Amino acid sequence: MISQNANPHYKIALYVRNSDIKQDTLEGTVKNQEQRLREFVKLKNLSGDFGKIVGVYIDRSLSGKNMERPALQRLMGDVREEKINLILVSELSRVSRNMRDFLSFWDLLKEYKCGFSSLRENVDTSNAAGEMVLRTIVNIAQFEREQTRERVLANTAARSKRGLYNGGTVPLGYQLIQDKPGYLEINREEAVLVRMAFDAFLRFESLNAAAKWLNKNNFRPSKIVKGGGQCARQCQFHCGNLQYLLRNKAYKGVRNYREGDELKEVPAVWDPIVEAEKFDRVQELMKENYSKKRKPFVDNRWPYTLSGLTYCSKCKDAMCGKSAHGRTQKYGYYEHSWASRKGASLVKGALKCNPHRVPAEKLETAVNAVVERLLYDKDFAREIIEEAHRAQRDNSGHKELARLKKMATGLEGHEDALIARIAELPSNVSAAAFYKQLEKVQAAREKAENSIVEIEQNPWDGAAMPTGLEDYRAFLRLVRKAFERESGAEKRSKIFRRLINRIEVGTDRIKIHFNASNDVIKAGLRGQNGPVTPILSFGPEKSFKNNGSRTLTNGWGGGTRTLDTWINSPPL
Repeated sequence: MISQNANPHYKIALYVRNSDIKQDTLEGTVKNQEQRLREFVKLKNLSGDFGKIVGVYIDRSLSGKNMERPALQRLMGDVREEKINLILVSELSRVSRNMRDFLSFWDLLKEYKCGFSSLRENVDTSNAAGEMVLRTIVNIAQFEREQTRERVLANTAARSKRGLYNGGTVPLGYQLIQDKPGYLEINREEAVLVRMAFDAFLRFESLNAAAKWLNKNNFRPSKIVKGGGQCARQCQFHCGNLQYLLRNKAYKGVRNYREGDELKEVPAVWDPIVEAEKFDRVQELMKENYSKKRKPFVDNRWPYTLSGLTYCSKCKDAMCGKSAHGRTQKYGYYEHSWASRKGASLVKGALKCNPHRVPAEKLETAVNAVVERLLYDKDFAREIIEEAHRAQRDNSGHKELARLKKMATGLEGHEDALIARIAELPSNVSAAAFYKQLEKVQAAREKAENSIVEIEQNPWDGAAMPTGLEDYRAFLRLVRKAFERESGAEKRSKIFRRLINRIEVGTDRIKIHFNASNDVIKAGLRGQNGPVTPILSFGPEKSFKNNGSRTLTNGWGGGTRTLDTWINSPPL
């Protein structure tokens, strides 16, 4: 869809994508795509004032199955702002392999009169025949993707039924057999650790006690992860990774696989590390322990209406409801959940902050007061929407940034593990292969860190759009009716979840993030007339995600309010 004008002088955007991080180092991917596109523009400019490249948009290691890609979303935003009027790609499949997504993308280009050209297909879309050819090509690309997926799934299922290892992280205690794909052999040193973990749990009958004993006696898993996976293991046991190890049926020589909705088992091609009787006894004990922890709901328990919304402002760990006995009564609190449980079994502290507990009554009273103000004060609602739009314009945090930071952290741990492995090698063993792998890991980490810096310096508008003030006030009127009608703790908790995305709690400050996403508010308003389930109905809980909101920084499309209040625990 390139204009036939003699001197169009386009504002050109180059879009580049690859599907696998390993492809970054191969010819014919990111660098090669960009080079070919630049040469195309250069050649066009030799015969006239074709245009200038104003931006290069690169999505690394992301599939074309949908449009949820940061660079592509940024590109579409620039099309809407008319910063560009021509998009160049090396081939159509770089943009999308999904017909519905591509047609939506195509409609956007036509709406803003933005040109589009693919070097490979070279289709003239200025007429109906060319547009039909373009749609046919995209349809074929989607068919190829789905056919490849079917072949991979069929091959994976067939290998699973034969009891073969299908990739992914190799279980602790096993190692890959060179030149024999799908087969594992026992690593004697690690197998001792696995057997000791089973024995420790049978001895203490508690995950926490067993993990703590293993750590104190230096029975600790290696950081090095064999097979797939980029993140290094933790060097200490805790309830989570110990439970995962004890439940892994690979240790008794069984291979799990899924056929439809049914989970099936077949004998694995590798030898067991733990006897079947011992493994089954451990499963029975864990099941008994779980049943003892389950407590039925009773009227005298604190209701914890803010469960699932409350987080520590410092370490961002979730805070769950717990109770403690005072001299005369029980007290409800919100405190660090997983971090406290995990830290209890570690020899070295692993928490990012000193866990504190917050009296449930004080926190819930403070939040309830702010919610009431939001429901009855029109000016307060206006302030929330104004702040939401400011935050959306200034948004510099998004899913891609979080993904890259997680990748960089995992690669850093992998790098440390490789360095430790090199140091442990005997003098008569060559470390060349390890150094080669270390170089690749370091290069990948450096690339991730550079991308983080680039994104932080050039934020993209990927947050959920905030709603308008009138729609927000109409939504609040609906919520207010439910708020006045419902007094029960369970239903009041559901109302809080409609209005609030998260609550960050410190030792002397509460920060409330209100949800004002356009998708969520519109869904709630449409629900008045029947076509959509009303957002205020008290049936099965519907998450924000199901209503269209995305989990991003500021992705709730809402504003925040900070309360300075005393929330320290009273002495018990």
